[in-house]
Amino acid sequence: MQKLVQQGWELEGENMYDAIERASQGFIKGVDEECTFYNPSTGMRLVLWVDDIISRGGREETIRFYTDLNETYPLRSWDILDSENPIKYLGVDITEEIREGVKYRYMDQERDVRMFLEDHGIEIVKEVQCPMPDRERILKNPKSLNKEDTKEYRSIVGGLSFYAISLRWDIARAVTRLQEFNQEPTEGCLAEAMRVAMYVGCTSGFRLGGAVIKGENKMEYYTDSDHAGDEKLTRKSHTGVMILMNGVPIHWRSKRQPKTVLSPAHAEIYAASEGMREARMIRWTAGDMVIEIPHRVVLQVDNSQVKSFKESTCMNSKLKGMISKRWDWVKELQDDGECEVVHVDTKENKADILTKCLNGPEHRRQMLQIYGEELPFKRQEELVMYTCEV
Repeated sequence: MQKLVQQGWELEGENMYDAIERASQGFIKGVDEECTFYNPSTGMRLVLWVDDIISRGGREETIRFYTDLNETYPLRSWDILDSENPIKYLGVDITEEIREGVKYRYMDQERDVRMFLEDHGIEIVKEVQCPMPDRERILKNPKSLNKEDTKEYRSIVGGLSFYAISLRWDIARAVTRLQEFNQEPTEGCLAEAMRVAMYVGCTSGFRLGGAVIKGENKMEYYTDSDHAGDEKLTRKSHTGVMILMNGVPIHWRSKRQPKTVLSPAHAEIYAASEGMREARMIRWTAGDMVIEIPHRVVLQVDNSQVKSFKESTCMNSKLKGMISKRWDWVKELQDDGECEVVHVDTKENKADILTKCLNGPEHRRQMLQIYGEELPFKRQEELVMYTCEV
């Protein structure tokens, strides 16, 4: 039975990577992701973050490893995950449940979110069903913030940014919108930051995870773009990348494109190439951890011209004068040995939530299509929006 273990310690003048290698022989450090370790003899895997480590392996091997490590480098704490014993790692609570004989594992930030709201004096006074219903709201009150409020705005956005990159893919697009105003925030920006924070509080039970799957891992890759969709702020397009393993999002990206492009197809091709680049990194990291995933990336896009460009069937299109085949990001997309591009209906593109600000019903619909019939919160019968009536 494989378990997850959390542990942290303090080492004075000691490199953690060297500490692990000396404390327990047989681990191989990752090549592309150097914070990963794998032991081919025991099958145990380690991932480091500064002075914290999380591992997965058999119970006996796990206990032996941490016991040996503790003899040389006294550990602050370590524990083993099971259904009666959740663990905490980098502000994330990791839990295990057994339902009808099936094991489920989840990660959530509920306790951290409540501390975040308390630290900023944010009280939830109404139910918030989506983080940012449209891109225009943030522009409604253009009055600049004073120095104190600017500092508070940046602090709130910093906290939301942590949630957006670590667990909360559902707020990623809204947070990138807030980040665009970090230098000169306005009262409209602060109001929207408070709204996103209240949404996070209303959905503090949000979690990633699902049933423990044995056998071959299934991967899904989606990319999307919003071509010049933010014209009141910029003509640059926006990229969304969503990667799922066994139906669970494991990597997402919501980011403005660096150059202005003249057509939706150009924006979609750039987004697809970014998706391919990030899919490669996921594959390389999985390889370092000896996690088997399919080599070929099947990239799902909602623009038929991207598929044509991948297959070189649109050489005489208007894009010919816009995109040079010498560009590395185009080469990555056109590498037939690694990537297949398939067309998916726009409503079924799971990266769409990362490129647009959506109203409540559409935001919920897109969340449901990623998780099927189960929302990504704690057990549905336990889910109550954390709100106070006005």
